[in-house]
Amino acid sequence: MPEKFESGTPNVPGIIALKSGVEFVMNRHPENIANHEMKLILRLYDRLSENKNVKLYTPRPSLQYFAPVLSFNIKNTESEAVADYLNKNGQIAVRAGLHCAPLAHESVGTSDIGAVRISPSIFNNSYEIDRLSNLIQKIRINL
Repeated sequence: MPEKFESGTPNVPGIIALKSGVEFVMNRHPENIANHEMKLILRLYDRLSENKNVKLYTPRPSLQYFAPVLSFNIKNTESEAVADYLNKNGQIAVRAGLHCAPLAHESVGTSDIGAVRISPSIFNNSYEIDRLSNLIQKIRINL
């Protein structure tokens, strides 16, 4: 019990992959991963906060209170257009729109255009963050 009542074949490849993922995180240490990701978000936040065409929706993040996620918009530009530009011109994947959270967007006044959301990972580096912020600087010129 309860395997006796389970139908189908267990997802053995998924179980093996999950084990590998857990081992990866434990070898890198969760706190090291969190610190790396927050360092990247802070670098991006600081660079974007200097751009008068960028609207940020949170105060400067801190590891204690924030996940390494940043939402922003380019003034007078729909979030989907920004995401499309970053994808086509820099092969940078971000998420645009309402992010399955329409009430959150309503509270910050972005329910009509959504927002661009970026969340770097342990696999990203400072160079990529700088490349992203440089592309964002060019958006008003090219859209």
